Amino acid sequence: MRIHNLLIRNRIATENNITNIISKHTNLLTAISNDNTVKNQLSLLSQRIEYVRPYQEAFNIEILGISDLKGNAATTYNDSIENISYRRYFQQAIENNKLTISNLIHSPISNSYVYIICKPFANSVEGGTIFASVSYAEIKKGTFLSRKY
Repeated sequence: MRIHNLLIRNRIATENNITNIISKHTNLLTAISNDNTVKNQLSLLSQRIEYVRPYQEAFNIEILGISDLKGNAATTYNDSIENISYRRYFQQAIENNKLTISNLIHSPISNSYVYIICKPFANSVEGGTIFASVSYAEIKKGTFLSRKY
């Protein structure tokens, strides 16, 4: 019974740690999604991404990106506009109008595995999303750290 209780406490600590790591990113995305400057459809995506670049640096995030409703996206990684409309996390975020987390995917940028968190812009007529990568290694590290307790 004692081992069972220890396993339950360990699982709860791990889940709490993962939630804290993810919520750091989701809170940032929520704040950015409410920023009228970032979601202003009159500015080009390439201009709007410059407004989020300081957040990327301050929060040490591999990539931050913004998209329009059609899936045209700009990221802090490169200067080109790419289309992410085929990405399931983007489709779900737009269709359900809520935050979505992707399955684990490989990032060619860091040559590592990441989750993508995608959040629709808040109260936006034109729509679009803000998205960020969350390193699997960061989550794994957080999980490992929680097991020490």
